[in-house]
Amino acid sequence: MSAEQPDPKTFFESPDAIAITVDADALFGFLPRAHELPADQAALVTRAHGDRIAYAPGSEVERGSAEAVLLVRTTPNTITFDALTVTSLDRYQCPASAKIRVSVVPESSELTSFQRSLLGGHGAVGLAALHDYIEPHVIRALSAVADGRGVEVLIDPANGEAFSTEVADALKRATFAAGLRIDGSIDVRFDSPVYRQVRASRAAAERREAEFDAQQRIAKAVETAQRERAKHLADLLEQLSRNADRSPNHDLADLLGTFPETERGELYAALFGADDTRAVTRWIVAGSGRELLFFAPDLLATPARTVHIPDTIGPVRSVRFHADADGRSRLIVGASRGLHDFAVDGDAQFATHTIDSDEDVRGGVNSAAIAGDNLFASHSELGVLYWNRGDDAPARAILADRTRGASAVRCSRFFNGRVYFSIDEQILSVPADAPNSEPEVFTGNHALITALCPTIAGLYAGNADGQILHWPEGQSDEPELLHSGRQRSAESVAVLDFGGLSRLFYTDTSVAVFARVLGDTFTCRYEAAGQTLRRVEVAPDLIVATNEIRDRLIFWRPSRPDTPLAVVAVSPLTGHSIQDVCLIPA
Repeated sequence: MSAEQPDPKTFFESPDAIAITVDADALFGFLPRAHELPADQAALVTRAHGDRIAYAPGSEVERGSAEAVLLVRTTPNTITFDALTVTSLDRYQCPASAKIRVSVVPESSELTSFQRSLLGGHGAVGLAALHDYIEPHVIRALSAVADGRGVEVLIDPANGEAFSTEVADALKRATFAAGLRIDGSIDVRFDSPVYRQVRASRAAAERREAEFDAQQRIAKAVETAQRERAKHLADLLEQLSRNADRSPNHDLADLLGTFPETERGELYAALFGADDTRAVTRWIVAGSGRELLFFAPDLLATPARTVHIPDTIGPVRSVRFHADADGRSRLIVGASRGLHDFAVDGDAQFATHTIDSDEDVRGGVNSAAIAGDNLFASHSELGVLYWNRGDDAPARAILADRTRGASAVRCSRFFNGRVYFSIDEQILSVPADAPNSEPEVFTGNHALITALCPTIAGLYAGNADGQILHWPEGQSDEPELLHSGRQRSAESVAVLDFGGLSRLFYTDTSVAVFARVLGDTFTCRYEAAGQTLRRVEVAPDLIVATNEIRDRLIFWRPSRPDTPLAVVAVSPLTGHSIQDVCLIPA
């Protein structure tokens, strides 16, 4: 082989080698009449008359009248484009990157295009040449994606699949012209450190405002405290306010955490009990049998109103409150074979949404959520379903491949544009306006999910082992363990915000409702005089739980965890157990 002609075998030992053109004499030598291609190489032979013949990977190339041979590696190559910058509609600079897998198409016309576009006058090309050829097209495609979109849309990982499709479509002409194809999806990412800093500054300002409001509540709690240690509490809370004024970037929970646990408990009790008497809750609604019992907070002994649900789709299985955009209160009542949509202040007319299924079911819709015009529901036997509130069509199923064979499908929740469901040990989330999208899956839990609460700080959940778990915002695996449980179900998890602080309420089928201050380890127990508790609903002025055998409701004021406000026996009123409870705000 001449010194001017590179050795193809040596050339392809480099992992970055893509293609090389050699004279026929250099490839075949003087004796061999054929050359066997490796399994990852194709060839394009130019013959004496100027025609070209393509050879597939692994085939045998005949010498014949060959004058020149193009050898091409056909396995996909991953090319990364980073350190690129685009500008969003709202004028934020957004670093962008793309990761693409491309390969050469081993067909005659495509190999000819590849040779013309990439090799030109060069005898060999590597991965760098592919990168340089595609890069300007990638830059134009990323800029087109950013054009007309705000920074929040660009940096949202949920939009990555759509952006990948747009970039792939934009690159089709350039890759086709060069005899290339894109293998698999393109990984497209945008970021904006400047915007994230702006958002963090806004959040800090909101936190400082909430802390200021909390300081005002603390002052009110000090003024109204009628306990033996009122003066001592006043001194502590006033000192806390002064410290908060000097350190506005500190969380209130951090400042309170500097006190011993006993004093912290009294401070929290004064803070959370300050608004006990303010009318926040309008109705407590219990679903039992075929009845909805409405209890007034100031008259808990007997129901102030009883509503009978239609005898069409089975008895009550769940009750969920929803406020329409115009402020009207509604109840979504789950039953065996569908949902009832009920206006609280209406004339007891029900809009019924049915499930069209031939299966025999023993349970029912255990939880429901409203997102715009869509009603979502979880049903352990029939899976995840949804209806449009504006038509009479039967339920449509989503996530069927995920729920098929599942033992428990529960916990429908809507938050911040997404709907959440639990399927056995996993939690799945889909966009509310695109429920058939590929779901986000929250993993790291190893027991049946029994309770769920999505918040701006992340996802809180309880499982059948009594564990309380937290997936922080932006994280979908390896949840934090907040409570280890007693190997009995944690069937309620709720977060209540109050004056710049948040409390996590949960039950674990024990003799108390637990309320933990987020950001602190301090946990308050709402005792039920020895009764085992199953579920809990919370509001700033009222806490209500059902006992394990589901025949009673137990009520507390937030400031009096040691003594229930009332205990109401519901089963004697309806002849059935309590299926669900919800609170309707004033």
